[in-house]
Amino acid sequence: MTTRPASPEANALRHRPFVFYWLATGAAAFAVQIMSVAVGWQIYDITRNPLHLGYVGLAQFLPPLLLVLVTGLAADRFSRRFIMAACLGVEALCALGLVVFTLSHPTGVIPVFGILVVLGIARAFMNPAADALAPNLVPKAAIAHAISLNSMIWQIGNIVGPVFGGLLYGISGVVAYGTALLLVGTAGTLVLLIGRVPQQNHAQETSPVSSCLFLWQVSGSSPLSSVSPHGCPCRSRRC
Repeated sequence: MTTRPASPEANALRHRPFVFYWLATGAAAFAVQIMSVAVGWQIYDITRNPLHLGYVGLAQFLPPLLLVLVTGLAADRFSRRFIMAACLGVEALCALGLVVFTLSHPTGVIPVFGILVVLGIARAFMNPAADALAPNLVPKAAIAHAISLNSMIWQIGNIVGPVFGGLLYGISGVVAYGTALLLVGTAGTLVLLIGRVPQQNHAQETSPVSSCLFLWQVSGSSPLSSVSPHGCPCRSRRC
């Protein structure tokens, strides 16, 4: 639940680019949760092997972990809006691939793991760019409200998304993946409606090696302990 802003300028929802961004992140979060739950059920229906469910999580978790330093620098060097739009396009292709896979009445699941790896790579690049884009869409007075709204929509997506994923897969896998495809397409359209966003480029000031050393110094033990839940290292200068 968010607190009411002290002034109209501090209300993030009064800034149209942020509204487009906020709705896009919400739609994308719902889509990913729907796909994740539906894929888990589908793989279990095909193989009846619980171990394969662990592989589903691994296929989505490894890309953000392995690319953690690269994705943060990409969010600094390139247009964050462009990265979001491109990643959503890849996610749409993944959802379409899952629809085609389901319609083929498969007996094996190897193609699904390939799709999940691609989906994980897309999310690995999208999340840091999306996190860093939000402060560029509102004035300083509205940043706190924007952050609270982002946290709210992310939590709603993580809680409600799996419920819808299970219900939709109960109807059919095509319905679940088709809904995810529609949501991702909507999110991509909303991102394009944001328009051009000016941003500072800190990429020349940092490198993967310097980022790793900085994280090591901050954490005092391991650079991985400073990684955010979205798979991006600390970006204090970006925000």
